Amino acid sequence: MSINRLTSEALKEDFRRTPAVDGRGGGYSGPSFMTPEVQREVAAQSNAVTASLESLVKYIPTEAVTLYVATLSAAHLLRSLMPGFDARMIYWAFFLVTPGLFLFVYASKRAADGMKPLPAPKEWPWWELFACTVAYAVWGLAVPGNPYVDSALVGAVAAFGAVFISTLLTLAEPIVLRSRGK
Repeated sequence: MSINRLTSEALKEDFRRTPAVDGRGGGYSGPSFMTPEVQREVAAQSNAVTASLESLVKYIPTEAVTLYVATLSAAHLLRSLMPGFDARMIYWAFFLVTPGLFLFVYASKRAADGMKPLPAPKEWPWWELFACTVAYAVWGLAVPGNPYVDSALVGAVAAFGAVFISTLLTLAEPIVLRSRGK
């Protein structure tokens, strides 16, 4: 979970726990010196910050990248235990695992909501499946110590590419989802 999401959740909890300034309850309405207009402006700015941060991190498959980094840190040990092992195998294994992980989480959430775990393949969230796999491919190259990047310059290009691709995926999302009728 991203820091942005964690802070949003913490703020939701704060909102539930804090009585309204006007004494009627129902949540925090801002400091008493803030007029309703100022409160709305502060809320709008907060939403703009949240939207900006979410657009940057939306397509980072954090679960897959986190597991990849942890496994990559064991590459030296794996090399000593398995002759012929190459750290590139880790990168490609997680490239293949990422869509499976997405489907597993998706099915789990559907089941938790009382739905059939997986709908028919034509109803799968294909855009999201594609986007998280592409995002892993570029973010996996932006991770220090990955087997494909061997210089600081190439690492910087990979990091820039990861941010660029994440931005493109965010921009493409409304076009793709609109074309499929969502």
